[in-house]
Amino acid sequence: LSRFNRVKPVQMISLLGAMYRGPEYDSYEDSFPIPGQDGAMRKRMKTLKTRGNIHAKTGYIKGVTCLSGYITSQDTETFAFTVLVNNPQGDVKEVMDKACTIVSKFSRDPQQKPAEPTTPTPKATKTPKVESTPKSRKATSVGN
Repeated sequence: LSRFNRVKPVQMISLLGAMYRGPEYDSYEDSFPIPGQDGAMRKRMKTLKTRGNIHAKTGYIKGVTCLSGYITSQDTETFAFTVLVNNPQGDVKEVMDKACTIVSKFSRDPQQKPAEPTTPTPKATKTPKVESTPKSRKATSVGN
């Protein structure tokens, strides 16, 4: 991040959506840390309910903190998300993490009960809910 490379949240969502629909998405997603497990996300969102369902990268420069990536819901629907906070007051990580956890529990089925905690599913067996070709992938954005 640089003060000279200002990005609006809608631009970040556009980038995440374009990458999701692109042929290199699997490699791109694999580069994102898994909360509770990898890199800067190792100490965040440690519950088994979120592990493996959220792939996100953090960012920080003086006066700005962000979290962006992908969340897989209970219905295996993928959401692209970004949270950029200017001049954060206090520790905003907890609020960001709570928002991600809420989205990971989301289901369009009103009868769906929250999933029981499980161990993460290996990448090779994960089957995201997308149409038949990589070009037809649709990422759903959360917020603007």
